[in-house]
Amino acid sequence: MAVHIESPDSLYDFAKSTDRGSSLVFVGRDAELDRLAEFAEQLRSPPPEDRLHEMLDGQTVLFEACPGMGKTALIREFARLAQKQGCLAMNVDIDSLASHAAMKDHIARELDRLTHTRDWVAKLAGAALADAGEALRIGNFVKAAIGTAPEPTDRWPEGTPRPPLVLIIDEAQDLGPEHKPAVRSLHLGNLNWPILPVFAGTSGALRAMKKAGAYRLGEGRNEPFGSLPKNEARLAFPAMCDQFGIGMSPHEMDRWTARIATDSHGFPQHLNVGLKSAAEEILAANGQGRAPSVERMAEQFSKRRDDYYRDRLGGVLPHHGSALVAAVKAIRQYPAGNAHRNAVEAAFLSASNKDREAEGLPPLQAGEEARLINRAIENGVFQPSAAGSLELSIPSMGDYIVRTFGERERERERERERENET
Repeated sequence: MAVHIESPDSLYDFAKSTDRGSSLVFVGRDAELDRLAEFAEQLRSPPPEDRLHEMLDGQTVLFEACPGMGKTALIREFARLAQKQGCLAMNVDIDSLASHAAMKDHIARELDRLTHTRDWVAKLAGAALADAGEALRIGNFVKAAIGTAPEPTDRWPEGTPRPPLVLIIDEAQDLGPEHKPAVRSLHLGNLNWPILPVFAGTSGALRAMKKAGAYRLGEGRNEPFGSLPKNEARLAFPAMCDQFGIGMSPHEMDRWTARIATDSHGFPQHLNVGLKSAAEEILAANGQGRAPSVERMAEQFSKRRDDYYRDRLGGVLPHHGSALVAAVKAIRQYPAGNAHRNAVEAAFLSASNKDREAEGLPPLQAGEEARLINRAIENGVFQPSAAGSLELSIPSMGDYIVRTFGERERERERERERENET
């Protein structure tokens, strides 16, 4: 029988949403959020004025991971929590970092937007403000504090804390030397205001940030970031049911929870797709007056995972299928360690050159296999580990590579055998 849904329209909107960071269902990442909250708290409890530079220097955080790992959702969730805790949280796009002046103008506009709201400013100041004019006065003060007004004439209300600025900056891998003045200001804290810039980006983001001026990004500030552990992945489906008021029996809840957590491997993009597949099946079943089927959901989920792998691989190494298979097998065969990546690259090179020889092409040039492996890393196929080895970003992507490209290789072998027989 159909299940009860308290908010079917909202569930439909969730199922059809294409915004990669817009999921209303956010679970896990407690360690990352706690770490960010710790950094923000350091800004809320500053040292004495003569030691202010200790608080401002190098207060920069970076989350670097492959596409689909949930970086955007994490930093948006932190921004939401930071605002509830009395910080001024705002998004800063890469274009706004084109110059120091452009960055300050963007921050000033965002401060205007935030501080024109009387209730919001009252919450920040920790006291009820008399009217909206007081909110505007505080907004002007904040702008003056970061140098966007020529002569600061207002003072922050006596006895009230200065709210830290939390700046959310995505796509950090796109930073370049042209962004150095702005990024350096953020990184060194010379805006004369307590700030916490939180960057997120794919592989290469740390390298890009250093070129753009964030050269003191120290230990504890470049946060490790991977898939969710299974116990956190299992929170996702019950959280969706709570969010949209979906009623299920405990037995069915356990079945759907386990299936989505297992099939997603804890990879956030897959987890989000699994939840949307579940939402679509539940809505479809209710429309047809039947019980939702976990098997139908899982079939749709599997197709979407394969579509994701196909799109991800198609733009990376479209003509190196058998080499990717060899690399996957090498990753799984050789023990982790510094020599692991060399073994993977050697396996990739050997398989690729075998294909090129069969097609009458010259072998890869020296170092070309390393460049191609790096392309695969940048596109989320592989990821480096702390031990210096290579790992699959998503275990099931390795299965897809072996299944898809391995079958193509076997078919090519059969064709060669038939040609030899004739």
